[in-house]
Amino acid sequence: MLIKIKYLGNILEIDMPIDSKISDLKNILTTVTGLLPNRQKIIWKGKILTDNIDISREMTRIVLFEIKEAINISQSRSCSTNGCIFYGTFITNWYCSKCYNDIKIIKLQKNSESSESSSSSDELDLPLQEDNEKCWKCDKRVGLLGFTCKCKYVFCGKHRHGPDHNCQYNWEKYDRKRLEAQNKQFKVEKLKKIS
Repeated sequence: MLIKIKYLGNILEIDMPIDSKISDLKNILTTVTGLLPNRQKIIWKGKILTDNIDISREMTRIVLFEIKEAINISQSRSCSTNGCIFYGTFITNWYCSKCYNDIKIIKLQKNSESSESSSSSDELDLPLQEDNEKCWKCDKRVGLLGFTCKCKYVFCGKHRHGPDHNCQYNWEKYDRKRLEAQNKQFKVEKLKKIS
């Protein structure tokens, strides 16, 4: 039985046996998402599903949430960076908050440099939207009145703007080209001084 699970705006498709339980689904989701089973909250039709519930044929669309917990001091240890005196947690890979943010910025810079060098065209390798009558972000039915973004997806009125649906389209490049086309520079000869 194919189950569609919505997690962080993406839809995961998992094939499950009919006689399996929610705990089995959580174990499979651990390998796919990296979330531990005790940090998974599975919701179907507005109800939280517990581990001992059997998966039925009606459960074709499920939503998965991550449970964020408070960190105890017992769950922390000194920072992984040599010479740092602060504590880190499991969530930050045992780095303190300062070192974690520094490493995250360095990784983002490396990723942006590699993506600029590797992609010469504006097209991205994104999945195609199969159902154009539903919002790509929230699966709300939009019918013929959906808003098509420059990223080629259809959205409802709530998610039609780029920041609301984490648009991957390069708006900065698009706006610069548009402004250059609208504001052509004219070079005027200098006026001669009257003496």
